[in-house]
Amino acid sequence: MFVRLIYPDEVIEVLQKQYERVFMEKELAGEMYVDNDLVCCTNIGKQVFPNTITRLMKRKIEELELPSIRFHDLRHTSVSLMLSIGIHLLSKKEVSDPLEIEEKFCDQKRDQKVEKVAV
Repeated sequence: MFVRLIYPDEVIEVLQKQYERVFMEKELAGEMYVDNDLVCCTNIGKQVFPNTITRLMKRKIEELELPSIRFHDLRHTSVSLMLSIGIHLLSKKEVSDPLEIEEKFCDQKRDQKVEKVAV
């Protein structure tokens, strides 16, 4: 089974810039570069570990004086926001319980808005 994903132009632009950055780092590192064909990697091509991303995010949150949030929480927030504007990325079979709850919540909110407009 194939799933066709449609990305906004902004996402494509970011991926293209990332590809160019990785290509430049490959050139600069020369023989030291380990080509693992990764989109996100260190400047010598090695895997970026999840705790690295979490540490960078935490540092940026503190720097910007924002409320603390776990990296994992962004998953639920982004899905809730997408569902609230009518973007359904997953079928019911592919949805984990927390996401299914969020989808039902968003469906209820949408139905409430429709009822208010109809009245």
